[in-house]
Amino acid sequence: MKKLLVIIIVLAKCQFIFSQEEYLSAFFADAETKGIPVYSNDTDNDIITNIKEFSSKENWHCIDILEKSDKRYKVCIVSCFDEDEAPINGWIDKEQCGVWLHGRFINPNLSIVNLYLMPDQPYPFLKITDQYADDFRKYTNGKAVPILDYKFYNGRYWIKTVITKDKKEIVGWTIDYCPNIFHSCN
Repeated sequence: MKKLLVIIIVLAKCQFIFSQEEYLSAFFADAETKGIPVYSNDTDNDIITNIKEFSSKENWHCIDILEKSDKRYKVCIVSCFDEDEAPINGWIDKEQCGVWLHGRFINPNLSIVNLYLMPDQPYPFLKITDQYADDFRKYTNGKAVPILDYKFYNGRYWIKTVITKDKKEIVGWTIDYCPNIFHSCN
């Protein structure tokens, strides 16, 4: 029975890897500090479990966003390392899903993150730059950016998020992000 469960989990993770266009991938924005309640549906406060992560134990979780409502995402939560841990399906508050901003290099010494008003806009309304592709945490107070909304457009997932620049919160859409908790995207 345990081998069957491991096979099912491995297949689920393989599906996650090979079907990136089916679901938006993310991680918990802050499960280490306060824990994340997982609800039974998108409207009630019936908690089915509470996810708490500990950096000392490296028990990070990966999330596939399956669908959305006004204030929550239906997700499939899997442990990044513990293959014996069964996946959890439930609803979490939108601001609990996070990704890292991740710039694209425009030359060897400069990377850029573009923010758009909407995914179908031809030009960004804000461009932020840095020397390193993964050094945009100064715009997010060192934290992951929340996924306020998402849209599949032109073969890519766009996320709506918020950053802080010049002490102002700026909301926009981007494709310049990394859904890996370890920030190991190319």
